Amino acid sequence: MVNALRRRYLKASILAGALMAVGSGAYFLGFHGSSNAQEKESSEQYPTSKASYIIMPENGAYKVYNTLIHSSEYSSSDAGLAIQYAVDKLSSGNGGNVVLKSGKYNVSTTVILKSRINLIGENGATLAINTGGDGIVIAENSSFVEVKGITIYGQGPIVPGALIRILKHAYRVTLTDIEAYNYYNGIVIEGAYPPNDNWGIFISRVHISNSYHDGLAILGYGNVYFIQDTVIAESGNNCITLENTADGVMAFENIHCFDSSNFSVHAYNTDGRLVQHKRFIAVNFEGLSQHPKSVRFENCMNIALIDCETAGMWNNGVEFINCNDSKVIGNRIINNSLGMPGNYAGVYIENSQGIIVANSSIYDTNPQQSKMQGYGIMESGSSDYNIYMGNIMRGNAVSPYKIIGTNDIVTNNIT
Repeated sequence: MVNALRRRYLKASILAGALMAVGSGAYFLGFHGSSNAQEKESSEQYPTSKASYIIMPENGAYKVYNTLIHSSEYSSSDAGLAIQYAVDKLSSGNGGNVVLKSGKYNVSTTVILKSRINLIGENGATLAINTGGDGIVIAENSSFVEVKGITIYGQGPIVPGALIRILKHAYRVTLTDIEAYNYYNGIVIEGAYPPNDNWGIFISRVHISNSYHDGLAILGYGNVYFIQDTVIAESGNNCITLENTADGVMAFENIHCFDSSNFSVHAYNTDGRLVQHKRFIAVNFEGLSQHPKSVRFENCMNIALIDCETAGMWNNGVEFINCNDSKVIGNRIINNSLGMPGNYAGVYIENSQGIIVANSSIYDTNPQQSKMQGYGIMESGSSDYNIYMGNIMRGNAVSPYKIIGTNDIVTNNIT
């Protein structure tokens, strides 16, 4: 079991750049006019706002303020109930913004967001989750939902669930400027086709850490995912899990994975349709005790690993197992095989065909007596009809490559 408090802030100085500060003035534009009634309530300082509802901590409770009629409507000692009240009221109309003022929110009831509802945190809005399940759920079949500018973490015993879960058939969902930590799963997205091929899920500037299981899990068929500028650290299982994600489109850009106990990425039964991990960095960082396993693609096709770095893995750097029609281009895959020096490769290909590895640096930068990565590229099983060209593979511990396919093309590599 992963210690939920393990090295929470160890990488703060490096990872801080992955998140952008949420401006405290975005939704708070001054105070109301100076009627006598409002002057009497000046100590509460209700702001005018683009929000439809504002939630604010006050005297041990959470007050729900309706900005449209300038009145307090509801109060609860459970922030989850207060937020849900505002969500439900807006859902009965045309939707709107629920804004959380800066402060700590103790959430004991799962918050279910619905179509056309945005949950937006003022700088410093922090949700402490102790629901016995999920923290925030984006409802099935919902659309045009945004969660932005919050810190959300687990408070209490670790139980199966996710800090944020997006149910199947949801689309046009955006998660931005979020820090999520200390829970069973960080973010879980269930797939299934959105109606009329609408665009699906957008994640940007998110930091997930100290997940007991997966940092980010995308499960199920048929959606469109754009994930960028995101850091995922210290997951008890995988940094990223992709499972049964065939017939979807995914683009990962500028993703950093550190110190998962199992795989940095485990994609299983995935038809990538342009799964482009551009500038995807999966490394063991600062020589810590956790050395993750490889970036593994299993029973996959149409994977494109482009302009990435994979380093310091316990076994192979990148693995294709029972895969086809995929490519590894312009990557830096170095210093892997830490668990058994000399036995693992930068790129490992098993029972796979139609894999192109090109223009990549696949070697070990350590001194000769300390090299770990045995091979640049290694094939096994029934692998054949693959192309390896234009790679730099000098400097591996055993050999530049170990190729078994009789129809492979191996050309113009520096060995």
